[in-house]
Amino acid sequence: MKTLTKKPKSARTGIDLEVRRVEARIETVANTLTDSELDLGASVRLSVELRELEAYIRGIRFASGQAPPWK
Repeated sequence: MKTLTKKPKSARTGIDLEVRRVEARIETVANTLTDSELDLGASVRLSVELRELEAYIRGIRFASGQAPPWK
């Protein structure tokens, strides 16, 4: 019987790539939100997207054992 103790390297790499992609998008959205010329509608949409991305990244980190559950 074979026991798996850690995720295969390819799965780990895929998770790392996704984390980096989402972190880059979070940074882009956060920077865009600081633009004083941004209209209200775009600001609301970007704020919602930012919160969704932050929740997504917390979920990935929790599921991969990199972070405790969010409180």
